[in-house]
Amino acid sequence: MMSGPLSVLSVFFAAGELGLQIIQTVTVQIVTVVEKDMKYVNWLVAVLFVVLSASGMALAHKVNLFAYAGKGTVFTESYFSDGRAVEKGRVLVYDSKDLLLLEGKTDTEGIFDFGIPKIDELTIVIDAGMGHKNRFILKKTDVEAGK
Repeated sequence: MMSGPLSVLSVFFAAGELGLQIIQTVTVQIVTVVEKDMKYVNWLVAVLFVVLSASGMALAHKVNLFAYAGKGTVFTESYFSDGRAVEKGRVLVYDSKDLLLLEGKTDTEGIFDFGIPKIDELTIVIDAGMGHKNRFILKKTDVEAGK
């Protein structure tokens, strides 16, 4: 066994080599984990892209309907999520017992107005074709206030 400064240096270099091997091993492990995680992250990003793209397409065709009562009339406006008016959309008006009270069509600006048919909760449905439907419930208190 060596003694003195030379033995300390040999131990130091041996420890240094061992330290380098440990660092290399740990680095390889870290790179492996990152690569696996990156595959997972890339997969997750791809799935999110598909989902968000599909929801954007679905939103592009959503039909919006707004209604309010005033001066004895119910005023409605129907439009797509991109702001285009629903032209010639079929409007159906039901009472609280689902009895059809009246129907009509929107004009070129997506407007359809009608006289208040009765004091009741009114369900107004817009059918813009190709499965694009929505409904608006006008509460009885709002209908009464608009009479």
